[in-house]
Amino acid sequence: MKTLIIPVGCPGMGKSYWAKQMFDKYGIKSVSSDDVREKLYGDAAIQGNYKEVFDIVYKTIRSLFDKGEQIVILDATNVTRHVRHKAIYNISPSEIIYVILPDDLNKAIENNKKRSRIVPEHIVRRMYKSYKRDMPTPNKDFFKGIDCAIYYMDNDTWYDFYVRMEEYDNKSSSSHV
Repeated sequence: MKTLIIPVGCPGMGKSYWAKQMFDKYGIKSVSSDDVREKLYGDAAIQGNYKEVFDIVYKTIRSLFDKGEQIVILDATNVTRHVRHKAIYNISPSEIIYVILPDDLNKAIENNKKRSRIVPEHIVRRMYKSYKRDMPTPNKDFFKGIDCAIYYMDNDTWYDFYVRMEEYDNKSSSSHV
């Protein structure tokens, strides 16, 4: 099974931090649009050519699946439905898990100020509005023929995601028997 994990949240919500924790704890690999920008342009802050960046992101994720990875995290903001759907279309996973990061704009702004690459506050606020407007929902973000789930993370369940995912997998398996 090719499981694509799509964290959703504006800059400073902790997507990359969480992806790193998932790698450190469980070996789940992630592909970061910021890392691709860093390699292409020498600086992750340079947005560059969106198509060029995300073509590489999608190709890298497909390559990881082709090499046998079962689960890969798409580490980008993923705040708009259009962007998420484009990723799914280009990657063709067999399962999608949306991970909704804690909904706290003030915390995101505070975290953003502590990052090495600070996103201007007005952009964080604009992306937060997109995050709120285009939150994944079953009727708009689930696809025929692809298993889908949405997990809402809060500070109490931050590190329990993998356990929740295993519980989901067990429920899915038993419902197909």
